[in-house]
Amino acid sequence: MATFSATDAAFSGFTLARARPRIVLIWGLLLLAMSVVTSAATILTVGQAMADMQAASQSGDQEATLQSLGALAPFYLVALPLTLLYYGVATAAVNRMVLRPDDNRNAFIQLGGDELRMILVMIVQWLITVGAIFATMMLVGILTGVATAAGGAVAGVIVGIISGVSAIGLVAWLSIRLSLALTQTFATGRLNIFGSWALTKGHFWPILGAYLLAIILLIVVFLLAFAVQAAAAIALGGGFAGVTSLFQPDMSTLAAYFTPAMIIYILIGGFLSALSMMVMYGPAATIYRQLAQPAPAEVFS
Repeated sequence: MATFSATDAAFSGFTLARARPRIVLIWGLLLLAMSVVTSAATILTVGQAMADMQAASQSGDQEATLQSLGALAPFYLVALPLTLLYYGVATAAVNRMVLRPDDNRNAFIQLGGDELRMILVMIVQWLITVGAIFATMMLVGILTGVATAAGGAVAGVIVGIISGVSAIGLVAWLSIRLSLALTQTFATGRLNIFGSWALTKGHFWPILGAYLLAIILLIVVFLLAFAVQAAAAIALGGGFAGVTSLFQPDMSTLAAYFTPAMIIYILIGGFLSALSMMVMYGPAATIYRQLAQPAPAEVFS
């Protein structure tokens, strides 16, 4: 049975970033530009509606919140395919770095069949996950109801807790077993949702450990970056209210949104997003490379 290094997989995103700092710079600048453009476009089109929804939500006015949400529905319908396109391109770019290191034109960023297949696999995985969650919730509800009817409220609570934890574990297990589908689809050039099942057989715990370690490392990086962003917001005179405004910005006008603190937040966020892409998508690509392609050329040079 082929094996892989969980530690190498967990650190693969940072390894990629260290080996290719120029790519991090290019991706960071692109993501920075995208953030500025999308934020400006959002403010100019639905900024006031978002500000109204935020105010209604804070005041607890559910009717006004629903009305604002309805006004934003067309915007979200347009944003959804653009979001899918972004993640399709990002996932393919990181997989290309790991599996096709020589195909580095345009900083690994392309738009073609690979990206379309990534999007299709993401949609299928989302549907499978939602279906699994719905099915397990139904099962938990049924088991809890039966236990309550047969043994009373205490028995219902106990069964509910046990079955709920088991359901979470089942969904997590399913997600791990299918987690190489994107990379396998990219590597083979054809849609392959369930081929990941055979690749991950017998590797559940190492894969889970690699993903968790990568997430923990990314959280640490995010916390350090946020400390810098928060310090900048406080130093620029906003105090702790300035820090809060980073999460709930005023989107009513361009001037209200692009404050000095927000500009620094966006600047750091662009490069942080570039690193995040590598850290989040690098482990699966590295695991696949070691399991399915045990003797590849050096990809991090």
